[in-house]
Amino acid sequence: MKQARPVTKTEKIIFPIGITVMIDLLLPPIAPLITMLMLGNPLKELSSIEILHTKIHNANRAAKATLTDIKTKE
Repeated sequence: MKQARPVTKTEKIIFPIGITVMIDLLLPPIAPLITMLMLGNPLKELSSIEILHTKIHNANRAAKATLTDIKTKE
């Protein structure tokens, strides 16, 4: 299916936030579920995912190095 028009980055960020607010106000019992589902797209568009991935990877590598040092000292 051909895309009608290009979607701007601003629209990609604002749409999930708007939907989340509307659903949270109209259907409070499912608010946590919708909020978590809609949170991924703004994070992806704001490049937060790459930064978080890098930080987690570096922390994991540091933890492995620390554990290796502890094992070798024993």
